[in-house]
Amino acid sequence: MEYNTEHQIISELKNINKSLHTMNEKIDAIDKGGKPAFNLWEIIRSLLIGVCIVGPGLAVTIVVFQVIYSWLFN
Repeated sequence: MEYNTEHQIISELKNINKSLHTMNEKIDAIDKGGKPAFNLWEIIRSLLIGVCIVGPGLAVTIVVFQVIYSWLFN
C-alpha cells in the first residue's frame, strides 16, 4: 500500500517535471524568436472580454442580490 502510494507520487512528480520542461522549452523558443510573449491585440481582447462579459454579469448579480435583500428585509 505504502509503496504504491509512493510510486504514484513519484510518477505524478515526473509528469509535472516533464510538463514544466516542455513549457520552459516553449518559452525559450519564443524568446529566441524575438517575438514578444504577448501583443497589443491580446491585451485589447482581454479588456473587451472583461468589459463586455464580466462587467454586465457582475452588475446583474449585484442587482439580483439587491432585489432579494429588499424582499427579505422590507
